[in-house]
Amino acid sequence: MKFAALFLFTAFLIGNSSVSQAADYRLHSDAKPVVAPPLPISGSNLHGIIEPGLPEEPCFSYRYVEAGYVYRNSDPSWGGNGNGGGVKFSYDFLGPIYALGSYSTGSGDYDSKFSDADFGLGMYHQLFECFQLTFEAGGAWQKREIDGYSESDFGYFVGPGLRTRLKKGVEVFGNAYYSEVGETDGLVYGGGFVIDLMPNLFLNLSAQIDDNSETFLAGIRYVY
Repeated sequence: MKFAALFLFTAFLIGNSSVSQAADYRLHSDAKPVVAPPLPISGSNLHGIIEPGLPEEPCFSYRYVEAGYVYRNSDPSWGGNGNGGGVKFSYDFLGPIYALGSYSTGSGDYDSKFSDADFGLGMYHQLFECFQLTFEAGGAWQKREIDGYSESDFGYFVGPGLRTRLKKGVEVFGNAYYSEVGETDGLVYGGGFVIDLMPNLFLNLSAQIDDNSETFLAGIRYVY
């Protein structure tokens, strides 16, 4: 027991002495500290140190214009089958808030013509990386002409949606709106794919389905 205590006391003294000697050497030694020479900085090294990294490319854009071909399959009372063209846009102007709108027109069976337009506001919220919840609402207008009879109505739409990215360059989206235009009301479901063709240019393949019609769109989207 005494030997163990003596061993510990001796070890303490040796350690304390070593620390004291090292401190005394640092205080009184004339030796100059060794400084490693600076590393040569080439242009490539300087580039990595000074210039910040490139900003990460956002998953989605809410600033675009689009034009495309529209095909519609509807009840005979709504003009039957028809086709035409359409345009749409989106523009973010205040953080996650954006304006949106679309217009389409065409002709179909029974000497029919159709026109639809909407305009509103939307807001998005990031749930996960490249996975966003959207909420959109606005006014809607539609016009139908069948065998010389014309009717137009105004209304509104409101509902949520989702946007996500399957992989880089391929987006999938979906919406579910409640819509009331004239005497017609009910749920309207939409969805589709947005495929990257080249920088700022995308292919949009989408569909919209309600109780009276099915509308399909193939369009080119320009993002700015």
